[in-house]
Amino acid sequence: MNKKIVIIEFAQGHGGSFVEFVLSLSPQVFPTVFADKKAKIIDKLKIYSFKDIRKNYPNWMDFHNKDKPTFKKLKLFYHKNNIAYNTIFFRLHAQEIYDPNNLDTLKFLDECKKHNIEIKYFQIIVSEKYIAAIDRFNEEFNFSKYDKVKFFSEQFCKDYNPQQINFDNFIEGEETFLIEYEQLCKNLEIEPVIDDAKILYNDWHKERRFDYYLSL
Repeated sequence: MNKKIVIIEFAQGHGGSFVEFVLSLSPQVFPTVFADKKAKIIDKLKIYSFKDIRKNYPNWMDFHNKDKPTFKKLKLFYHKNNIAYNTIFFRLHAQEIYDPNNLDTLKFLDECKKHNIEIKYFQIIVSEKYIAAIDRFNEEFNFSKYDKVKFFSEQFCKDYNPQQINFDNFIEGEETFLIEYEQLCKNLEIEPVIDDAKILYNDWHKERRFDYYLSL
């Protein structure tokens, strides 16, 4: 079975967790959160759910950080006993790659490259017209601000030549989201799970309150 690793680069507030989770609903994709347990689609939907985040978590960041790229997940994915899953997703910020004080991410990427497995790189992009609304969301939840985010994102493009994920389509509604989602699944050669993707999307979109932030 040919396996592949998919790295998703994104800036704060650009939906990296949601993109990773919704794509991970596919039965071919290694469970992103509880990687040491068998997960059926319905289990994944429950684990990844964004429903009532504002009620159930003190801060959006607490939910956002419940899953991180780990060597343990990578080891389980590589293991010869893993015959069910051929794809695994990891999300990260570009500054995590280029920050000389953050050696863990570099070590992680080096480990990904050691096993002679295909690595695909993606980057979430968004139109300028939505940046102010995203900034308002980031401010509400005190997301960390990083210097040189644009510089590092551009450097990531030069170094890794990623395919683009258009975040506009996630913001604008279910119809445009589904077009983007199905195209991504096709590009990644994974099975789309439309009904569950709709549920996950609508819960996430509601909690992100795009209409409210865009109206300010």
